[in-house]
Amino acid sequence: ASDVYKRQAFNCERMPVETTVRYSVFKLDEEGKISGKAVFSGEEKAQNSFVPYSFNSLSSGKYRIRISASDSKRREVTKTQDFVLFSLADSIPPYRTVEWFYQDGDSFDEGRSVDFYIGSSESDVYMMLDVFTAGKRLESRRITFSNSIQKFSYRYKEEYGDGITVCFSFMRQGVLYKKVVSLVKPEPEKILNVSWETFRDKLVPGQKEEWKLTVKNKDGEPVNASMLASAYDASLDELYSHGWHFGLYFGRKIPRVWMQS
Repeated sequence: ASDVYKRQAFNCERMPVETTVRYSVFKLDEEGKISGKAVFSGEEKAQNSFVPYSFNSLSSGKYRIRISASDSKRREVTKTQDFVLFSLADSIPPYRTVEWFYQDGDSFDEGRSVDFYIGSSESDVYMMLDVFTAGKRLESRRITFSNSIQKFSYRYKEEYGDGITVCFSFMRQGVLYKKVVSLVKPEPEKILNVSWETFRDKLVPGQKEEWKLTVKNKDGEPVNASMLASAYDASLDELYSHGWHFGLYFGRKIPRVWMQS
């Protein structure tokens, strides 16, 4: 774990409180109960950021963290939270479960792949994997595995068009387990930088004026662009504030898939 965390303490008025936050982490068994003593404990000053390097030494599995702090009158407040610790390198689910699913990435941004980790603690799982794009099915696979995690990676291809829908499904004890995920084509880079060459903010009635704008792309190069300009009487803001709303939406045709048992 290399992310930065912060434990914060507030009073009833949501104002930060300077105090010491104590914490303990416990391993949970298959029934979700605490198994043995705390795997590690510590304390940090509230409002301070820290990196939880101690998590790196823990094995994959279910855990419970217990956090406590005392107010100025020494009244203790305690909060608990369960969490799952796992690694993308795990070959089996971090705890016993019929279905394990984790998605790393949610779109085809910057050419990176989107990775799916599908697993189960069961034996002889027969999973169906189907990939759809607008109007057709691109891929259909059948995978059998036992007590393991399978990794599937997708990087954008031209044949995906506006995007794809990936479907994972399998049956176990008469129950349908499924995941349907849509991955969308990246939006085109349309960042424009606009700056004034000339602009005068004080005019007299009837005065003619010309303003000049320079439009460049993110690299500072001039671009061919169309511009829409609007003006209104700003004194009306004293009666009701005017709001400017403008946005671009890039429509994407992504297939919708339903599955039922």
